[in-house]
Amino acid sequence: MECNENCRAKFYCCSCFYTDNIFLEEYKIHVRYISEQQFTKDYKVVLRNLGCVTNEQFKNVTEKIEKEIQRRRLLGQNSTERTAFIREFYKPRHGHVYVLQESYLAPEFLEIVNFSRSEDANVEGLLSLIQSLPAERTFRFPVFTKEFCRNLMEELENFEQSDAPKGRPNTMNNYGVRRNQIRSSSSHDLSIVTNKI
Repeated sequence: MECNENCRAKFYCCSCFYTDNIFLEEYKIHVRYISEQQFTKDYKVVLRNLGCVTNEQFKNVTEKIEKEIQRRRLLGQNSTERTAFIREFYKPRHGHVYVLQESYLAPEFLEIVNFSRSEDANVEGLLSLIQSLPAERTFRFPVFTKEFCRNLMEELENFEQSDAPKGRPNTMNNYGVRRNQIRSSSSHDLSIVTNKI
């Protein structure tokens, strides 16, 4: 959606975002929560088999779920506030990594791209440019240069060590970075997704 500075863009999400795929870390299970009655009917026995045996434990589970639903409901507002704060106060170490440039791409990747665009492109030729792995139809090839990867990791570490507020991609990922909160204002920003190594 396009919007100038005098209007607010509206964004929508599926209502299932507030009810489905809620992860209960303690029991390693994803659940659906529409109401306490529905949840009790669908999951009380399942959770009991996973070790949630007392009424107090079950109550704690429902409280955690309701807290997660509230977190999801406030996600947009909190994300907007975090993003504004980060853009005003966060000082990137390698600000150039937020705008994708061809020089960041590995020569091997560019060779694959150029071959794939050529009139002579074929499966055999493409397979000769990528490394096959033991698993069926699984391949590996570099996409970015080592220098770019080093700069990107240094930028992510810089962000992690800063006082800037962090919004994690989801409740199962405690180390990921939401790229839309730390990117530059460029419309050609580079998506940043990483896991802590």
